[in-house]
Amino acid sequence: MAANGLYLHTCPINKIIATCIAITSKYEMSYYLNGWDKNFSQFYPNQALVYKMIKDAQNQGINFFNFGVSHYNSLEKAKSQWGGDEYQVYKISNM
Repeated sequence: MAANGLYLHTCPINKIIATCIAITSKYEMSYYLNGWDKNFSQFYPNQALVYKMIKDAQNQGINFFNFGVSHYNSLEKAKSQWGGDEYQVYKISNM
C-alpha cells in the first residue's frame, strides 16, 4: 500500500507561524511533526492545522487519525480534547 504525506502551514501575515506534517495511508492519517512560532501561540495556529488535517482525513475517507504516543501527561490531555477512541499501541522491538 502506498503512503502519502501531508504538509500544512498557516501564514496569515505572509509569515509561516505554524506547520504540521502527517503521513497518510488508505485507512489512517498519522500526525508526525509540528512546530509553531511561540509569539503567535495565543491564536492557536497548531490547533487550526490539526483541525484541518482531521477534516482532510474525513474528506479522503480515512477512518483513523493517529496522534501517536504521548510521553507526557500534558500531551495526552491535549490530544484527548479532540475526542475519539484510544487504542493500545504496541512497539515492535529487535528480535
